[in-house]
Amino acid sequence: MKNPVFQTDNHSSVERLDKIIVEGLCQLHPSLADHPWYIRERDVVSLFAVNYLAPLFENERLHRTMIGVEVPVLQVEEEGEHRKFGAHKDLVVWCKPWDTLWRGCSLIPKKPYKDYRLEGTRPFAVLEWKNISSILRSVCTIDKDRAKSIKWLKANLKESMFTVGYCILVDQRNSVKLDLR
Repeated sequence: MKNPVFQTDNHSSVERLDKIIVEGLCQLHPSLADHPWYIRERDVVSLFAVNYLAPLFENERLHRTMIGVEVPVLQVEEEGEHRKFGAHKDLVVWCKPWDTLWRGCSLIPKKPYKDYRLEGTRPFAVLEWKNISSILRSVCTIDKDRAKSIKWLKANLKESMFTVGYCILVDQRNSVKLDLR
């Protein structure tokens, strides 16, 4: 029987999610070519999450509530920098059904946000997306944003804020190209 959760200390969980993500992206690719009006990043992320990732999760006996779109996750606090304790990310995969950043936090009495960094639930994976459409955003801006996302992913992976991070580039300028890092 397939395990209904992702285990943070288990390499086979990472391989399992890798397989699901790659399969979903392979299914997404022809859809974007056939439906070129998905031009905004949020449109592409939603299309992927709802039409491809969620059914693949169900096939793997994983619960759909393990997928979050535009949800907050904990992030490291860099020295000398005032950074919010959490950041909204394009797509998040939680370890267990019904997880959110707030699961496990004692919300009453209210405390400083930095204290929640110790209690908050950490996701299994964070997927950051960048989209170059045929009519929006310059490539230079996307390249800078992508480099910034990869830097954020690496810094937070190093501090075990999640187990695996992905940065996905969708380039729809001439023909649809996907790049996964």
